[in-house]
Amino acid sequence: MKTVIFLAFFFLQLFGANIQQISNEKVYKVGIIKNWEPYYVATDPKKPTGYAVELFEALAEKINLRYEYIIAEDWDSLWNLVEQKQIDIIPNVGIALNRSQLVNFTQVTDVFEIGLFENKNTKNPNETKTKNIGVVEKNVCTKLIDENLYNSKFTYKTFYKSLDGLTNGEIDLLCYPRPIVQYFIKDLNLKHITFSGEPLKIVNRAIGIIKDEPQLVDLFDKEILRIKANGEYQKIYNDWLGEKKDIEIDYVELLIILAFLLIVILFALFYIRSKDLLITKHELNQKIDQVDNLHKRLFLAADEALAGYWEWHLDTNYLFLSQGWKRYLGYEDHELKNDFETFQFVMHPDDFEPTMQIVNDYINKKIPSYSAKFRLRHKDGSYKWTSAIGVISKKDTNIFFGFHIDIDDLTTTKEMLMAQSKAAMMGDMIGLIAHQFKQPLSVISLISSNQVVSLELEKEITHEMIRDDSKQILEQVNYLNDTINTFRNFLKPNQEKRESNINDIMESSLNIVEKSLQNNDIKVVKHYDDNLPKISVNYSELMQVFINIINNAKDAFKDNHIEDGVIEITTYVDDLYVVVEIEDNAGGIDDAHIEKIFEAYFTTKENLGGTGLGLYIVKTIIEEHYKGSIEVKNTKEGAKFSILIKNDQNTH
Repeated sequence: MKTVIFLAFFFLQLFGANIQQISNEKVYKVGIIKNWEPYYVATDPKKPTGYAVELFEALAEKINLRYEYIIAEDWDSLWNLVEQKQIDIIPNVGIALNRSQLVNFTQVTDVFEIGLFENKNTKNPNETKTKNIGVVEKNVCTKLIDENLYNSKFTYKTFYKSLDGLTNGEIDLLCYPRPIVQYFIKDLNLKHITFSGEPLKIVNRAIGIIKDEPQLVDLFDKEILRIKANGEYQKIYNDWLGEKKDIEIDYVELLIILAFLLIVILFALFYIRSKDLLITKHELNQKIDQVDNLHKRLFLAADEALAGYWEWHLDTNYLFLSQGWKRYLGYEDHELKNDFETFQFVMHPDDFEPTMQIVNDYINKKIPSYSAKFRLRHKDGSYKWTSAIGVISKKDTNIFFGFHIDIDDLTTTKEMLMAQSKAAMMGDMIGLIAHQFKQPLSVISLISSNQVVSLELEKEITHEMIRDDSKQILEQVNYLNDTINTFRNFLKPNQEKRESNINDIMESSLNIVEKSLQNNDIKVVKHYDDNLPKISVNYSELMQVFINIINNAKDAFKDNHIEDGVIEITTYVDDLYVVVEIEDNAGGIDDAHIEKIFEAYFTTKENLGGTGLGLYIVKTIIEEHYKGSIEVKNTKEGAKFSILIKNDQNTH
């Protein structure tokens, strides 16, 4: 309940019906530090830059804020200017109780982790007592570090001198804010400097605004949320403070958002009904039910298509086993308890100890990923070969969850490898689908919250405005529906071949990975032949082929630090084959590897949990199931995969 109340307050406060702007002609004084990379860089007073400056300017433009910069030499000078009322706004500052006497803070824009960095090249043993540690004058680390725990404590006047001390071996450890040090590690290519252990302190940072301007806080809060929703914030943050990376999905948070979304839409429904709008109550109720059940359908799609979902709470030994998991073994839900003893009871005695060894190795981080094969006893007494995949939750390391996959009917080694390859994709796939939800949910929440806020402020709302908003809500719900259906199509086991258009299958594949590609600034260029014949294929198999190759290209862009990634997809038909070409500009494949990439278990990603099965399975599917071929060659800027699928029909 507290979470829902917080979310309701959050959205009602931060979402407005329209972008609000400053109406007065005041020129605000904005205080920044002369040189505090990567947050503030004001070596050119007329054109300062940095993460904090770029974010502030993006926000100020949207609210039509007039401003000029006041440049201070250091933080002490800056706060003196604030006390003298010579500064109105600080674009980025740590939130602290003593500072709240001078300024109000917006919502959090970023987070400072204060921690230790070490020089991997130093020869000191691991004992802390033998190490020299460095701190910077007036930095919070001077209070965090107990010098009695170390051999000696060095205090430097500037951060640059402290980093030099760590680099040349004068100190073994340096305490300083993580984003700043990591910026210089990347900028100066200091690969021997790494973050050590857990953060000592976490500081939330925000925009500071003088007490006399409370309306500015509301305006900035609304715009911060808007640019977070549309991706502009993430781009600014990545450019200065981070690397491009896929967003990690918190599934609990997703379910909470869905629940809150239902409440918001119900508010909108109440208002719509009271205004006698054209959209009927029955129609909107149906759409609301769809939103409420989306997370259930996502779960059930995987639960039914595979051999069930499981969730093990490592701290209490509680083991949740889904209805699909129990049905797979011939049991009704009430016939098997949700506990670890049930799992041990149904497992073949010879398989239990080896499986638990794999589990323990994964939990203790001796292996990068968890997958295992074992036999489970059916209710009729027979044993079924089962493959398991699982991950430990990033948000709660006591929760270990995953799926079981039925491999009992797989009679050949290649069939088992294909199942193993598809299983390896499952964790990434679920994350990608959940990521697809975020943008439409943000849009729906924004529209619905705007309606509620307008009601609260007694603003005039016309029937046409409500109809337009409701139409947008329904469009987003339909998009979520389509996403779930695409995912279910990929999950369906043992699909029969059916006549399909290759362009349609490619589009379904891109729908699953598009948000991940967008988040990594990867552009997709399509050259589709609109006259492709329909051919008899297994829809799910070809999605697996295309997603494997596209994901490999995405990984290559990240590994090779390619900024402007492009994946070019071309389809056409000749007399014998339907041809699909997937080309990237990610730098190409190492000559020593290109001849081996289709071999089973060959991988260049051992440390990242690569199985070495993806392209082997791609080749197997194309050659053995479709009488086709696949080849790869390096181009001037990257690699090009050419897939030829036998055109055994001429129907259009």
